Amino acid sequence: RECSYCYIQGRLEDIESYHPELAEVLYALGRIADRESKSQLAADYYQRCLDQTPDHLYALLELGLLHIKNEAYEDAIELHQRVLDQDPFMSEAHISLARSHHAIGDKARAKQYLEAALGINTHNEEALYWRGLWQWQDDNDVDAAIETFEKGLDHPVHGDSALLLSGLARLHDKQLNEPDKAKTYYEKSLKVKLDNPTTFRLYVQLLEQHYQDIGEVQNQYERYLSLQPTDPTVYLAYADFLIKYFQNHEAAYAVLDNALNNGIESEALRRRFDQLDELIDTSGHGGSGGADSHSEHSTSVEDDEDDDDDNDFSGGVAAGDN
Repeated sequence: RECSYCYIQGRLEDIESYHPELAEVLYALGRIADRESKSQLAADYYQRCLDQTPDHLYALLELGLLHIKNEAYEDAIELHQRVLDQDPFMSEAHISLARSHHAIGDKARAKQYLEAALGINTHNEEALYWRGLWQWQDDNDVDAAIETFEKGLDHPVHGDSALLLSGLARLHDKQLNEPDKAKTYYEKSLKVKLDNPTTFRLYVQLLEQHYQDIGEVQNQYERYLSLQPTDPTVYLAYADFLIKYFQNHEAAYAVLDNALNNGIESEALRRRFDQLDELIDTSGHGGSGGADSHSEHSTSVEDDEDDDDDNDFSGGVAAGDN
């Protein structure tokens, strides 16, 4: 599958080099860059797509989501409103507008957009996730939040929802202090959909802090990065884990070096790599020369050190990829 994926990427890049004005090719390359956590490159492709086709719905949507990730909420609102101007029934745009308005403090309007999304699709898992989260964190209505999140369990059509299971896990972990239930829900969520870095980081945090199962935490990091090796926050967390529990700066350096060699963009990852490179070189253990080889990867991505960062929750397959 990976070889086929690389082949498709290569052919798209060939087409783009001869026909840089083709909006659909630019959008597809943006989606590939997004998939590889190359956020700035993805944003550049989406913007070039919009330069050619200003009303491209999915480029507007995806570029707006990158703005949300970077906390540029006003820019996201402008783009997602342009989506709704063309397609008032695109639930993804309603949800994104809800998130942006919530982030800037307009919670009443955020709920209006969220209810509009649920009016389009009563089982939209992302809309249900945000409703449950806000019932819990804004309204302090834990019972209502649990009822909302539990709509993601054993649905007769959709089955289990990884996103709603993650909401249940977080609530039992952070609010109700029920680690066993939280662990069960985290594991069910990751079984349904592994590639949610926030769910994963909260899960290993629970294993580390409550169960103190350091060996299992290491196993989980190794497994996750072997299957989903694109998220910089997980690489950073694993490097910190190796230093904290094993004082193994060389192994942490190797983890970050591997991420940079795979083209993963993150200023935070880049800074940590440089710090380790200098530390290892100063202490006489080698590691010299590694930092300069990755200078091309120093593009801007949000420094996500917060395990409760809700911007990681994107709610499933991106629009337009089907």
